[in-house]
Amino acid sequence: DLVGSPPAPLRSGSKKARRAQKDKSKRQRGTEEKETQYWLRAIEEASARAEEAGASLWFQLDREADCQAILTKLTDSNHQFTVRGSWNRLIEDADENSQHLLECLGKKAPQGAYEVDIPAGPQRTARRARMLVRWERVVLRLGRDCSRQLLELTAVWTVEQGTCPAEEKPLDWPARLWQ
Repeated sequence: DLVGSPPAPLRSGSKKARRAQKDKSKRQRGTEEKETQYWLRAIEEASARAEEAGASLWFQLDREADCQAILTKLTDSNHQFTVRGSWNRLIEDADENSQHLLECLGKKAPQGAYEVDIPAGPQRTARRARMLVRWERVVLRLGRDCSRQLLELTAVWTVEQGTCPAEEKPLDWPARLWQ
């Protein structure tokens, strides 16, 4: 029927309840039922070809790669990798207690600094930003209950300091996970 307005979509429950149901179903699906399978296959195939050629790889992956299956596959590949962190993960500290990754890195004094030219963007002024860098070798606690698997990596956190206009938020590039 082309006359009149389209019918309203059917909705069951609140937006929060629907999102929780969607997230729950994602967690319950196996890796082979998710897009993750394609990332895992690509890592396997690239690693196999590199091994045949005697080459070393450095995988560069965005936030969607910050998951247990992919981090484990990357570690097992024996190649270098950098993953843009998506979660403020639990880590083990030296006393085998738990704390969050950014809390750990935030306690460290900056270990380096660099400048980078930042182009203008929506709600961002073009500038030369001074970035402070912190890093630490950490042990991530992976799995739903954060106790299933331990994975040792280097985490890097970069934050702008002293160059951000007062009306803007400083650049904050949270943890990059690096092997």
